[in-house]
Amino acid sequence: MEGGAAGNVNVRNNQIRAYCQANGKTLYDFADIESYDPDGLVNYMELIANDNCDYDSDGNGSRDRNWATVWQGAHTQNVDWFSCSSAHSQPLNANLKAYAVWHLWARLAGWSGQTGLDTIPPSVPAGLSGNAISSSEVQLSWDASTDNVGVAGYRVYRNGVSLGTTATTAYIDSGLQPTTSYNYSVSAYDAIGNECVMSPPVTVTTSAASGGVSGLQVSHHGGQTVLTWTEVPEVAAQIPETMTVGEVKAMRTAMNGIRYRIYRSNSQINSVAGMTPVKEVSVLRGWNSELYGLENSQATNGVAYRFVVAPDVNGVPRTPVARNVAVFAMNPPSAGTGYYAVTVVRDGVEDTSLSSANRLSVQETVGQGEPILQRVVDVEDHHFTEGISRHYYYTRWECPPHSSIIDRPIDYRVVVPPHYSPQNPMPVLLSNHGWGSNLNGLSWWMNFESGSILVSSNQEPYDWWTGYHELRGIVSPSQSAWSQGVVRPYTQRRINAFYDWVCDHWNVDRSRAIWCGVSMGGSGSIMHGIRNPDRVAWVNSWVGVHVPAESPTFRSSYEGSYGQLGWNILYEDGITPAFSWFDDDWYLRNHLTDETPFISFSNGKNDSAIGWSQAVKFLRALQDTKRPFTFDFGMSGHNQRALNPPNIDGVRSESVNPIDIRTDQSLPAFNNCSLDDDPGNGDPADGDESGQINAYLFWKTGTLYHTDLSGR
Repeated sequence: MEGGAAGNVNVRNNQIRAYCQANGKTLYDFADIESYDPDGLVNYMELIANDNCDYDSDGNGSRDRNWATVWQGAHTQNVDWFSCSSAHSQPLNANLKAYAVWHLWARLAGWSGQTGLDTIPPSVPAGLSGNAISSSEVQLSWDASTDNVGVAGYRVYRNGVSLGTTATTAYIDSGLQPTTSYNYSVSAYDAIGNECVMSPPVTVTTSAASGGVSGLQVSHHGGQTVLTWTEVPEVAAQIPETMTVGEVKAMRTAMNGIRYRIYRSNSQINSVAGMTPVKEVSVLRGWNSELYGLENSQATNGVAYRFVVAPDVNGVPRTPVARNVAVFAMNPPSAGTGYYAVTVVRDGVEDTSLSSANRLSVQETVGQGEPILQRVVDVEDHHFTEGISRHYYYTRWECPPHSSIIDRPIDYRVVVPPHYSPQNPMPVLLSNHGWGSNLNGLSWWMNFESGSILVSSNQEPYDWWTGYHELRGIVSPSQSAWSQGVVRPYTQRRINAFYDWVCDHWNVDRSRAIWCGVSMGGSGSIMHGIRNPDRVAWVNSWVGVHVPAESPTFRSSYEGSYGQLGWNILYEDGITPAFSWFDDDWYLRNHLTDETPFISFSNGKNDSAIGWSQAVKFLRALQDTKRPFTFDFGMSGHNQRALNPPNIDGVRSESVNPIDIRTDQSLPAFNNCSLDDDPGNGDPADGDESGQINAYLFWKTGTLYHTDLSGR
């Protein structure tokens, strides 16, 4: 897809296609698969689509829509497409590639490509009936059709227009208008596409609109106000007691015509006319659909938990909200009495009626809110450790300055080792997960034996643990729109805030904090550490990006957070481009007098996605500005591991740093050691294939003397 239709990649692809067509070959063509949806009407490659299926819908040069998710939303899941994990892309794209490869294998096995001689369609469905199950939904059912080979499915029509397909003899049509009549018909089709005529129509009239929001309750703690209410009847009736995350997301999509608007005022709300809601939210807001992160199987198949919204009692979590209860949280702008109202919107029509059931008030303070304990889980021998560790899962509904939007539920985890004692302080190990993982991911539990409390969170949104534009999630990215705002370190701020909260609730040694991560997490751990040296003593990073603008594959991912590189969007200081601020080479060279943590990191010379030259650039900045670090490199690609210093006997461990590194004592910055290997000039072919810098050094912290490195 790189370079679009006129790019060199597509030109070469066309040469391959021409050869295959001229010589009767079968071609497994990724470019075609990533350029067309199943309807085949638009060549998205010509609209600068990428492998994630994002494309430019309005011709302004910016990818603003996703053809795969649009097609998925317009068709029936588990009939027209199937949910699956698809790294850096969408389920539909993965489906199409799977169909293509099976077709390829079948042709290679001798199949002629002909689908048979069956031309007989199934029988016309009989017994079609329908009833309105709410003001916006109709339930249809019919008798099964027959076919000489077999019925594959049914196509449902409303007023003569196809709604989608189903493999069963029932269908629910949603998003309808109250007290409105609709005509429905059904046809049947077989596996090779033979389809019968539509059945005789049936007319169904939806019921009058249901009542408004009810059961509104409010609580306030630590500067955060939490609202809960009962989902409107047509939603509540369809919510089961248990669901997977994928089922929660699918139900939200299916019921997207129903929304809630939340209003706040410093005075009594008697009418919402002329008021602007603080937020409009979807249904099922009481269900946590983000616990497992993104792009992994659990993000679809994992058990969906319902939120706990009340503070715990002596470390015991409260009961989660009921299945039909919605949740919203915000940090009020001022202290005093806050007045709230919640209304329902059905297909764009707002029910503005107010009563004691959907409006109330609460006394508020200003603050960032308290993390709410969701669950406590004891785990034996967690991640290559021994003993029973206790895992505390929290949620805080983040708001500015920890998020660009209000009411963003973020999950956190605190893992206390079996040998923790409130009388003896332990450092925190802050672990950042990589792409496709979640807060349960971990490289190593660093310094477990000597004692460390593990803290982790989910990355939401994907910003490589740095920050993102203040308009992200509010205004679609474009140069004209995003130039009116700045990039802010929201993620680093919220991680710092949660770390501070942990320090207030456990006996933490703040001077020995460790930040670690792999890939995306390794990138973020170093970026966080060198910009927060008063908080971080030691950083352990595997295969990270250090210069985002120079990462061959992942620059575009950073552009999703900072805006496109050419837009030159500024950091929140109003002076520095965001791509410079989060460039570790630039940052070190422009902050010479700032201290930095001890950094042990690694990169693969053959890690073409992350990029080797940018890693060498960061290495040279560390050396030139006299920073304390060790570096390991080699030909293990994205599996290259960082080396910790050896102990006094020369024994080394990936999970243990034997040197007592603290923020309140000096660190030696070594350079040009005789045992250093040569990483080369940034060209993977230059220098030694593998090696290390500073990796054979050990020092006794009690004998260090501070020397001022003026200007470094």
